Order: sequence, then structure tokens, then C-alpha cells
Amino acid sequence: MSKKGIRAFSTIMIATLVTLSICAPVYAEIVSPQKESQTVSVQIPPADQEWVKLFQDVKDAILNLYPKDVTVETLYQGAIEGLFDSLDDPYSEYLDKQEFERLFEELEGEFSGIGVSIQSINDNITVVSVFKGSPAERAGIRSGDIIIAVDGVDILGKSPQDVSTLLRGDPGTQVAVTIFRPSTAETLDLNMTRAKISAYQIEVEDLGDGMFYVRIPQFA
Repeated sequence: MSKKGIRAFSTIMIATLVTLSICAPVYAEIVSPQKESQTVSVQIPPADQEWVKLFQDVKDAILNLYPKDVTVETLYQGAIEGLFDSLDDPYSEYLDKQEFERLFEELEGEFSGIGVSIQSINDNITVVSVFKGSPAERAGIRSGDIIIAVDGVDILGKSPQDVSTLLRGDPGTQVAVTIFRPSTAETLDLNMTRAKISAYQIEVEDLGDGMFYVRIPQFA
């Protein structure tokens, strides 16, 4: 098959896979309780059989003909994510194992990283807040800074979850963060040492006359 033909075929197959992702994941995660791999028989409702067969045919075609390396796991993960994407609901999403562990850490209120809250603003990964006493604060990162690279990895097009994964790591490990500061049009390369971060730091200020200012940065 010519390169032009492969590209056209790949485009059609990927588009078809996205279309069929609504149905396939129901059957993608069936695992035998036995330690040794074996064939498992699954009863598929008659109304779904045509869709499941088509999904399997598309998956096999991609594995056999797509010019780049791709794994079955990648295709199934993409299909499952497609289930939730089709809902067009910002409160429904699929989390893989690493993403779930990261969410659990956030709910626990402690994680290891540089100590920033980030958000995608105008397609830029932007620092929303910096934790007091964190490596990020000591390095001079400010709210409004735009992260453009982590350890030399360009983050253009990546989600805040992806970037958060890059920023986190074991306490004491090094991470290099490249930021763009819109207020001064500067691009800065900052090296930091990751540390344990408490997400629920509470700041209290005595205003006098029995009044106090209490600041809770975030909670879950």
C-alpha cells in the first residue's frame, strides 16, 4: 500500500474507532479470574453484536496496517475515554490507574511536587495559585505564569492532568520548569526540588478587636 493510501486508511480507521467507542469498552475489560490467560466466552446481546464485531474489525485493521506502533491497551483506553467524551459532560470522565491515584492524593490533601495549582486558560497551562513555602514559591513562580515545558518536554496541547503528572514526583527529586511570564514577556528556566505539599494549608491573620481573617486555599 502506498504512503498516501496508508494515511488515508489510518484516518478512516481512527474516525471509525472514535465513532464506535460508545459501544466497545463494555467488552474490553473482561478478565478471567485465573492467573493463566485463557479464552473467555461472553454473551453479547443480539442488538450489540454487529457493533462489537465492527469494533473488533477496526481494532485489528489498525494493529495490522497502521504505520506506527500502537498497542491494544492504547486502543481500548482511547475507546473507554470516548464513551465519556460522547456525553459532553464536564463532570463525567474516565480515570486510568495513575489518574485515580493522583485524585486520591488530592482528596487526602498531601502530594509531592512543586506546589502550584494549574488550570487551562485560553489553551495555556496557567499557574492559578502558588502554595506558601513551596518549592515553586521559593523559585519565584507567580500566579499568571504560563508553563511551557517540564524537564524539556513541550506541554503544548497537554491537559492540566498530564502536566500535573510531569510536575509531581518523589520528594527530593529535581524538576526543571520553563515558564512564560506575560506581565514582563520573559521566558524563565527554573530548577526546583520536589517536596511534600499540603494542599489544605490554612492561613490565619489577627485583625484585632477579636476579628480574624482565615484563608482556606482549597478543599474537597
